Amino acid sequence: MIYLDVDDLNARFWTCELSYKNDDGEAVVLSDSQKLVENQPDEEIDATQPYVRWTIEPGASVQKVNAGPHMFRSVGTAYLQVFVPKGMGTGPAVDLVDSFHNHFRKYRSEDTCLRVLGTDQRKGNDKKSHMVVALFTYESHRS
Repeated sequence: MIYLDVDDLNARFWTCELSYKNDDGEAVVLSDSQKLVENQPDEEIDATQPYVRWTIEPGASVQKVNAGPHMFRSVGTAYLQVFVPKGMGTGPAVDLVDSFHNHFRKYRSEDTCLRVLGTDQRKGNDKKSHMVVALFTYESHRS
């Protein structure tokens, strides 16, 4: 069951057009080469440009009572770490977080088993970059 949630969220992530405004006010779409997944090494990243790291952390899964045989409620959290080189300011990070949240806010899977409950963001700590962590909690009900 958990793999269905992870597969669904990963598929949704890869359709997300993460973008930010450059110094000239032009929209720049983050290329797939600037998107890391889980513990993927970052050797191929162009650290002079913004990049992100996507992680899904499944949580508890509890059998539901009076909901049919073998029905489980699962919860989890998905994270997007946004890294912007210090010389670029924080504007691109804000834009990337906004586009991420807009893509996932109110999301419900096509099979209606999974839904996003809420979004949040936190400032992170990184020596070379401004870092913001965008996140959302989700739940699913599957048998």
